[in-house]
Amino acid sequence: MIETKTVPGHDVTAHTPTPPTTTNDPMPLLKLVGLLRQGAISARNLSLNDRRAAVNMLVVEGYSTHEIAAILNLSDRTIERDRAAIRQANAVRPDDAGGDQIIGELKRQAEVAMHRLQRAVRDREGGPTVTPHQRIRAALHCYYIYDRLTRTLLHSKYILDGSSRDCVENFKRRHGDDFDALLNRLGWPGEAAPGALSDQAVSGTAQP
Repeated sequence: MIETKTVPGHDVTAHTPTPPTTTNDPMPLLKLVGLLRQGAISARNLSLNDRRAAVNMLVVEGYSTHEIAAILNLSDRTIERDRAAIRQANAVRPDDAGGDQIIGELKRQAEVAMHRLQRAVRDREGGPTVTPHQRIRAALHCYYIYDRLTRTLLHSKYILDGSSRDCVENFKRRHGDDFDALLNRLGWPGEAAPGALSDQAVSGTAQP
């Protein structure tokens, strides 16, 4: 800021420095933890969210509850409460949409890995020669990736094996139009995953 001061016999233009602008931007977590380790700041003066962020970072780095308490100069009980709150905040609850997204990402990553293997053993002009042994190993790795993906999808009931398909078809044939109503009576809300139908449910011995 520039202001003009009048001095007898002179016009003096004085430069008054502008005070630094203060901001409430949060301190980077890495810097915050570094200052805590050095003892430059006290964990007791941090907000609850900042303290728990620091605790979480130290947990990720492999420190035990007792070690974190010593670094932050807090009690073990306080750190345990913070860790419990962090676990609660990160808890994953059953969610059909979330499961679909995870399975979709798993399938995409498997396909990417197989494509990379196939490209790696493709002959390129001016590139290194790929041996038959390397091609066979790449093909085996592709098979293992696909096999693991298939097993995961079967285990998660996203695809059905032969026995599960027969189970579902028998159930539908026996109960016809009452299929959805019977699912509700057997304890499955709405549309149940076909792979979840057991032999007990098909035989009608499951408890309502």
